Order: sequence, then C-alpha cells, then structure tokens
Amino acid sequence: MGPELRAESQNRVIERKIIDAKRGDIYSADGKTLATTKPVYKVHFDAVTVPQNIFLAEIAGLGQKLATLNPKYT
Repeated sequence: MGPELRAESQNRVIERKIIDAKRGDIYSADGKTLATTKPVYKVHFDAVTVPQNIFLAEIAGLGQKLATLNPKYT
C-alpha cells in the first residue's frame, strides 16, 4: 500500500504562485510610522513522504535557497 499512496500523494502537491503587492508604510501627521508591511512565510514539509536519499541530496540546496529570503538566518 505504501508505493500506491506515495504515488497518489505526488499528484496532490500544491504549488502556489505569489504575486507581490506594492505596499508602503502609513505615517501619522507628525511622521511616525503607524503601519508597515512585513513579509510572512509559511513553509510546510512532510518528512515522512520523502525518501531519505532524496532528502539528503536536496536539503543543502533547499537551505541555501531559503537563506536568500532573509540573510539574518544564514
């Protein structure tokens, strides 16, 4: 049953395309910031469905790409 479920799960992968909106800060009359835009990321990963050999081959590249989103985490 495992291989059949794994094959079925591969057909259910959700891909999303993000369209960035142009946003800006909102300031008060005296120039203080009232609201600002802050990016938020949600990353979901199910380690049970990925074979270990694929995980080990791809994890370093994934980490490098994720690190480009916020240099603070490099």
